Amino acid sequence: MSRSKQMFLFAAIIILTIVMSLSAQNSLKIVYIQGEASLANGVYVPEGSVVAAYNNWGAKVSNDYTVTDAGKYTLRLEIADSTTHTFGLIDGDTIFVKVNGYTVTSLDPAVYPIPIYKSSMQSMEIIHYEFTADILSEISKSNIICFFWSNNSYLNGGKIKVDTKIEAFIEMPNGLLKKIGQKTAFAEGSFKIAVYGDEPMTTSYAEGAENGDNIIFFIDGAQAKVINGNSLFSTAEMDKEIDLWASTLPAGGPNSCIYTGKVLINGNYAPAGTVIKAVDKDGVVCGYLAASEAGNYSMIVYGDNSVSTEVYMDEGADENEVVSFYVDGITADQNPTGVTWTNGGNKTVDLSIINGNVIPTSDWCDFNGIESTFNGLFLSPGMVVDAYYITTTKDSIHCGTVIVSTNDGSFNLRVYGDWSESTDIIEGPMDGQKLVFKINGYLARVTSGSGTDTYQGRMSIKNITLQAPIKPPDDVTEIVKVKKTTQLKQNFPNPFNSRTMINFTLADAGKVSLSIYNLLGEEVTTLINGKMMTAGEYNLVWNGLNKNNKLVPTGVYYYRLKTDKENQIKKMIYLK
Repeated sequence: MSRSKQMFLFAAIIILTIVMSLSAQNSLKIVYIQGEASLANGVYVPEGSVVAAYNNWGAKVSNDYTVTDAGKYTLRLEIADSTTHTFGLIDGDTIFVKVNGYTVTSLDPAVYPIPIYKSSMQSMEIIHYEFTADILSEISKSNIICFFWSNNSYLNGGKIKVDTKIEAFIEMPNGLLKKIGQKTAFAEGSFKIAVYGDEPMTTSYAEGAENGDNIIFFIDGAQAKVINGNSLFSTAEMDKEIDLWASTLPAGGPNSCIYTGKVLINGNYAPAGTVIKAVDKDGVVCGYLAASEAGNYSMIVYGDNSVSTEVYMDEGADENEVVSFYVDGITADQNPTGVTWTNGGNKTVDLSIINGNVIPTSDWCDFNGIESTFNGLFLSPGMVVDAYYITTTKDSIHCGTVIVSTNDGSFNLRVYGDWSESTDIIEGPMDGQKLVFKINGYLARVTSGSGTDTYQGRMSIKNITLQAPIKPPDDVTEIVKVKKTTQLKQNFPNPFNSRTMINFTLADAGKVSLSIYNLLGEEVTTLINGKMMTAGEYNLVWNGLNKNNKLVPTGVYYYRLKTDKENQIKKMIYLK
């Protein structure tokens, strides 16, 4: 072989070696995308959520990452060893992140721009990308579909117009709505909308409705009523006729009546910001107000516009109808009762509710329990001790609560006193005033001597021994009795970081369930599961553990009380 041929062969071998080396380096390159505080529905991405990355063409270019620590994820990106997109990322590809199948957006585009893969990236390089996802409002299309159609649907008294927006939602167990369909009207009064169901193969998240779920429809953003057909999701029917009506107009238009009066919570002036809602006999909200001053309200309650009666509209109260009021979501007692709505009228109605929430103030007294007993045994972990102050008008003010954490009858109960600067509200007792104590809802006797059951403020400390249950004296029985309505109360404390108490009352005996849900509507745990319970007041403790006995991540949770007649939901915040 000539020298020139040898030189040529040697050079070719060197070039081939270099190319192979570069190809190997590229194919072995490892690049990660990572987040430490990413959000879904305003809280850290919950444990169990699935995160993945996709390229410009919708091909998956990472592993599926199941979140084990809320808000945190790490994806290993697939890097192409050629220019074929389907085998991974190439230079200039945009990286699209999805959580539970929903496309995310940057938490802060200035800090975390949408990631783009560059071939100049080094192996083991990490792209830091924090995102936020609204996984309830984005439709996740599945292969399970039920069509709803209409030729006679109405908005604001007339048939819907072409291009009117129709939306379909399901209610999650936590009360939030998840969008599962959207379409616009194709003719006057007419639409056909595809409503998506849950894909059984994707067990990590739910795309839509299941058979029997009630579909909630909105027309141009206003919740619609069904006037023909039914709104139940069904894969057996798959093509259902349904007619809707809705109103986006101010309730009642010119028809209105002004209601004014006092607002009391536990016998005290309700604080500014208290929400007051008026509802007519058909369940239509015809008045809404956040009180601008403590203890007083003045609101417009709208009436039904008689002109629209022939086109399926009910905007508010009818003439001489008694309107129901709600204060912070609780049905209010009215004084006087039986006041009727009249067009152009001015009515004076005082509203009051009983709400067991403790109002913390800057004045308190700590009561240290010593060898306190329940049914002859020392108090045990999970039991609840409450303190009440009985006002001169026989109103019961809940001013302290604690969950027992030991087995020796000891506890530390902080009782809040009346704060002199809040002159319109009585939050608790003043110095020298007596308290009433309860253990697990039963009245307790103070056995530690005279004076230990009186309040002494300015952050003082008292020792006390309680004994329960006892037969309450006649003068106490009347003033601490619970109003016979089924009511789910706000948990206390809230927010909480170790355990919290959930209190509820039952008006009637029956089957009761109480469950905890996360923001995805997934059941976290069940505290009561279809148990037969008698009427009365109950206290439960949740320690932040899920059904697998593991601590849940920081975030917003919902707890739901379900009975034969009631379905009530409240929100709470857990902080680690």
